[in-house]
Amino acid sequence: VEKAGLVRRATKLAYAYAEASVGKITVITRKAFGPAYVFMGSKDLGADLAYGWPTAEIAVTQTSQAAESIYGDEATEEQKAALEDKFMGPYQAAERGMVDAVISPDATRGHLIEGLRLLERKVVPAALKKHGNITL
Repeated sequence: VEKAGLVRRATKLAYAYAEASVGKITVITRKAFGPAYVFMGSKDLGADLAYGWPTAEIAVTQTSQAAESIYGDEATEEQKAALEDKFMGPYQAAERGMVDAVISPDATRGHLIEGLRLLERKVVPAALKKHGNITL
């Protein structure tokens, strides 16, 4: 029951974020994996700007889960580390378009100010549909 409530709340959050017409900026400071990455401001969900710090780990799934999917239950630590090196870093995420840029922590404020200025006059054309389809 608790898990079902969590899923329901997460889908409402994702719906509200996706339907919002204001400027959306995301800064990933540490870890962004799986549904948490998607629901909390990913480019795919509609973030206008997304930045990652050099310390960020960004992926659609954790390396342990990916290794089990690829190599089965006998996945070694070396295989997990290889996947982590290849897919988890912020620079790899930038190459794949998951973030717009990797920025240093001390430059974050400047990037946010610049991003807010860019998005100050954001205009989202009204959809042709009458209403959304929120998951209840």
